[in-house]
Amino acid sequence: MGSRRFRKSYRLINRKRRVNSKTQRNKRTRAEFNKKFILNFTRTKLSNEEILLLSKGTKFVPSPNIFHVRNNIMADFIELARKMRCRFCYSNTSENTELHPLYLKTGHVPPRCNNALENYITDTMLAISSLEVNSFKDNLSRVERKSLVKISNNSEIYISKADKNNTTVLIDKNNYTRAGENHLRSIYYVELEQPNTASISKKIEEIIRKLFSQKEIDMKTYNFLTQSHNPKHGHMYFLPKIHKINPEVVKNIIKQGFNHSDIEVAFRPIVNKSNSPTCRIEKFLDLIFKPLLRKDPFFIQDSKDFIVKLEKEKIENKCFLIAYD
Repeated sequence: MGSRRFRKSYRLINRKRRVNSKTQRNKRTRAEFNKKFILNFTRTKLSNEEILLLSKGTKFVPSPNIFHVRNNIMADFIELARKMRCRFCYSNTSENTELHPLYLKTGHVPPRCNNALENYITDTMLAISSLEVNSFKDNLSRVERKSLVKISNNSEIYISKADKNNTTVLIDKNNYTRAGENHLRSIYYVELEQPNTASISKKIEEIIRKLFSQKEIDMKTYNFLTQSHNPKHGHMYFLPKIHKINPEVVKNIIKQGFNHSDIEVAFRPIVNKSNSPTCRIEKFLDLIFKPLLRKDPFFIQDSKDFIVKLEKEKIENKCFLIAYD
């Protein structure tokens, strides 16, 4: 009996070893395949799990925490109920009125107006409150979850998508900071002693009031341009321009790792001006200039539009196609 039990346990151990070795081989194979989606400009060596995690891209969203699912569903339904009440109270099917292009969402909560609608809303909210949320499959393994925490806590690297493609790029934080400081030292930037956000907002408000008093803009446009709460200055960040690097160097980095300390990665500066003092002015001007710009015969919207217009032209053999910006 003892020998039989020993043989059985020995077989189970061997089976587990074979399964584990097969799993590790699959991970290595997948990691080798997914290396082409990652460009590591740091000295940090990535494990197979980290490679599989980073290859998912910067837009990948891990599965949310199951404990907040019911609250999120309830919050979404409350917003839906508000919109249903607004539609019932204020919609007029006889008139098809178009919304103002600069219409602001007020978040208005209308009064209760219809018994059938209110009964439906109440019953649905009760059903959501007693909803049993079953566990769902996580889109990350336990090891990948640990890798996510490890990479998130690593303050020495900066992770970003590449410019003009979706490659995930890892850059040393010091090199990224140095590139940003060098960019700001150019002649196009002036260092200020203190932020001038408040003064810019004040000047913009004065101009908007003047335009409204002269009846150059309507009331809704005035409300759109003036209702900007706590404006902040723009936030600058940089995207690595890996398409400027020699393709052979990129291949060597993917295969052998980053061993070329003399490579300088170029960056594209991008300023996020969301909630800045000029943010709504820019939207207003964009609304005015876009229709005018499309009337220009030299206007090209995108690559598809360029190809369509190019096919209509008669091009001689001696012509050269030059792209510049």
